[in-house]
Amino acid sequence: QAKSAIQRAKAKRWFASLSAQRDHVIASFEHAETARNEDWYKTEMNYDPAATLRKLKVPALFLFGSDDQLVPVPKSVEIIRRTLTANGDSDFTIKIFPGADHGLYLRAVTGSIRLAPGYEETMKEWVLKRVHPTGLSSGSARAR
Repeated sequence: QAKSAIQRAKAKRWFASLSAQRDHVIASFEHAETARNEDWYKTEMNYDPAATLRKLKVPALFLFGSDDQLVPVPKSVEIIRRTLTANGDSDFTIKIFPGADHGLYLRAVTGSIRLAPGYEETMKEWVLKRVHPTGLSSGSARAR
């Protein structure tokens, strides 16, 4: 059924963009002959992120692309924010990169691909805020 749906989708305007994302999700559907791939799909489609988020006990950084075609970004952000806030967690950051896809890449009209502006800086700044300032003196970073 998935292969049939993909064949129909290939005629849709959005299919080329989805296929171009670097996570190769479309290829995994097209080659879902093995039980392992079929199990992956079932697991992925039934995954409840709130259950995992409720167990989270460390600072967390959530990065999304606004043009993600695989993840419902507004709904995901709402679930993360609601679940972590209800848990009393306050050290989490959610950032959405405008124009970026699921892999946080921008695709220019010219066909070039590059990481969303600010992606690497965001990760670097987030980590550095959570590393003890003197932690690097002994050769290893210590989490605060």
